[in-house]
Amino acid sequence: MSPLKDLFQRFQSELGLLEENLRNQWAHRQLDTDIREIDTALRDWQQEANACKARLFTAEERKRALNAEIHALEAEAVALLASPRGKSRAEDIAARIAKLQARRNDERAAIQILREQQQALLHVIEQGEHKLRRLKHQLDTLRASETLHRAQATVARRQAGEDASPESAVASARRARSGAKAAGSSRKPRPQPAAEDAAAKVLEKLQRRAEKQTAPKPPKPRRSKS
Repeated sequence: MSPLKDLFQRFQSELGLLEENLRNQWAHRQLDTDIREIDTALRDWQQEANACKARLFTAEERKRALNAEIHALEAEAVALLASPRGKSRAEDIAARIAKLQARRNDERAAIQILREQQQALLHVIEQGEHKLRRLKHQLDTLRASETLHRAQATVARRQAGEDASPESAVASARRARSGAKAAGSSRKPRPQPAAEDAAAKVLEKLQRRAEKQTAPKPPKPRRSKS
């Protein structure tokens, strides 16, 4: 591959990584914004749900108090009606009971509305929590992807740096010879034996072999005749 073509491919690869990083950064910022907005909305919805629960509890308490008061007045009116002189008083109590029953009906309607609001808020909160979990999962996935891309880019840059100026075989051999020469120069040369001494040793060895071959052999012993 020509150096120009290799440079062009590296440029395209780095440009692709840059575009990918820009897209990831934009997605990262968008996810952060969405998470903050959902988180803030969830806090507001939860506060409203708590307030709705408190209003519902208060309305139910008022309805129970009205029921108790109505039951007490009804018992009193029944007792008065059993007496000939109690009819006028019973009529007054009946009018009070009718007003209390109207108030109780209002409380019942308010309780029904509050329960519907509470259910709607709880449903919205459940959906918001689900969306928040999904956004956080997407953010974690994006962060893991960014980490992987950075690692791949680091490896690619290292490989590109190693391939940019590879050492040739000639240069390697030359460097090895230079190292061998440097190592050899640091060691003291061993003294070589003189040529005359080596020749003398060879001659001495040959002389011993010749003497061994020319040495008279001992006579074989004769066999006795029986």
